[in-house]
Amino acid sequence: MSKKMKQSLAFILSAAMMMSLAACGDNSAEETSGQSKTAEQSSTSVQASASSESVVPEVTYEPLGKYDELVTITFANMLRDGTVDENGDTVTDNAILDYLKDAMNIEIEREIEATDQKDYTTALSLAITAGEIPDVTVVYDYDQLVEMAEADLIYDLTDIVENYAGEASNALWDGYDFDVFAKTTFDGKIMALPRISNEAGTLVWIRQDWMDTLGISVDEDGDMLITREELEMVASEFVEKDPGNSGNPIGIALVCNSGNTSSYNINPVCGSFGAYPWSWIQKEDGSIVNGVTTPEMKEALAWWSDINAKGLVDPQYGITKTDDIKAMFVNGQTGITFGARNLCNWFFNETYTADENARFVTYGLDNGTGKATYRAQDSQTRYVVVSKDCEYPEVAMKLYNLVTEVQSGAFDNEEIAQAYPDFYEVYIKNTGNFTTYEPLNIAVTFGDAVTTRVNEVKAWQAGKLAKEDVTDSTALKYIGAIETMEAGTATPAERVRYDEYLGTKTWVELLDSGTFELQYLLNPATTEEIALYYADLKTLGEEMQIKIVTGEESVDYFDTFVEEWNKRGGQEIVDGLEDFYN
Repeated sequence: MSKKMKQSLAFILSAAMMMSLAACGDNSAEETSGQSKTAEQSSTSVQASASSESVVPEVTYEPLGKYDELVTITFANMLRDGTVDENGDTVTDNAILDYLKDAMNIEIEREIEATDQKDYTTALSLAITAGEIPDVTVVYDYDQLVEMAEADLIYDLTDIVENYAGEASNALWDGYDFDVFAKTTFDGKIMALPRISNEAGTLVWIRQDWMDTLGISVDEDGDMLITREELEMVASEFVEKDPGNSGNPIGIALVCNSGNTSSYNINPVCGSFGAYPWSWIQKEDGSIVNGVTTPEMKEALAWWSDINAKGLVDPQYGITKTDDIKAMFVNGQTGITFGARNLCNWFFNETYTADENARFVTYGLDNGTGKATYRAQDSQTRYVVVSKDCEYPEVAMKLYNLVTEVQSGAFDNEEIAQAYPDFYEVYIKNTGNFTTYEPLNIAVTFGDAVTTRVNEVKAWQAGKLAKEDVTDSTALKYIGAIETMEAGTATPAERVRYDEYLGTKTWVELLDSGTFELQYLLNPATTEEIALYYADLKTLGEEMQIKIVTGEESVDYFDTFVEEWNKRGGQEIVDGLEDFYN
């Protein structure tokens, strides 16, 4: 399966085949005459001849074509709270939905309106069990996608993708160097449209203002990497001198979890040792292992145990939660953590408000070879599926096309501005608003989008690009933050945005220089063995991490853990995965 179904539909179809492509129900009328074409919308036309004397009417596949009559689809996704300030729109009543209805004759009728992912997943499970899912559903749990496919509840979108994917959608998929449909393809059939976004390695976030106050210097060679020794030194200085005047400084505060994410936990440092806990790794010989059981993990745990013995780890490790760490930053207790390039966007907001001098700087963590290695986050974590009983299955692809067209900037034109001013002013000119309120809530990101916005800011700073010629809305926000920072008038929100830019710039430059090496690991669905044993193994692993990091057990306890892991189902999980992947 090619990653974007590249081959254009250039062969001749019989009349019968065209009818099979139309829809779950009789959708041929819409396909033959029900869509109006505009100059901006790319389309594929297919002509089929039953014989030299009789010609079947031309069939057009238009990525954003308008239906002859209003098409109402039942729909489900997890809703976001809030409003758009510009005109008071909400997630269920906004100019995007108005545009869908007026310009495309599509109306959305929601069937699940949960704002909490747990509640949403539960409601969707009930629908799956009943065998009655909405026409279009956004799935956030990969296991539920697998369940839908195995229960034969969802539509085979292979031909829909081939025929209806627009230019922007194809460009999105082409922008990644892996098969974006790998996780959504079952038995050679594309059963869902994937959310796709940049693979984000983890950075070390440090209070820059504290380092300045204490006269701490790291990264002398300017390669945007710090060593584990430098990380330890900064933590030691923060604990000894308490620059936040908290009275109870903490070097590095951590959550303990049995997940493969790399925020606020030991995983980023483990990655610098070549260990990827809670990730499934397939070796060159085809064998599979979980990173929490590898020799590299033992080496990483020895490092954590050592710096804990030096008083540099939160003494509440194993109990501390994410909100506790956020509070420690607000209270000035700690100044080091790990997270994505835009972590400040949601993690440090209150810190910037509490301390007007708060500033953060980001680095990659050197693995000892002048490289930074981290597990690539699974960017395919949401999926758009269509009910097998849907009368208009192509509508999902059209919604997806709308998302990619807007986020690619293809809609920035006078025609849209004149015909749909609210849609244009609030959502097209500010794609951040669109990303928040678009109906699918899939937050796709083009492969080069982040690099483009950083390069535009750099070009503006160098005087090579006028502000009015900047095309990326996020780049404009970065520029605005830079201007207020330089003027000394930045609000806490603008300081957040400024440090987000610096973090993003670091991430882009590490990638561009080849210094940042992302490790792409397996992301399997829940197999029978995983369902049976993995929860217990996670508890076992968390207990092991806590005991070794806190010094309750020596690092040699790790070997006992691995033996127990295999006995309690770990080996059976591995055997099942190896049967699946090999």
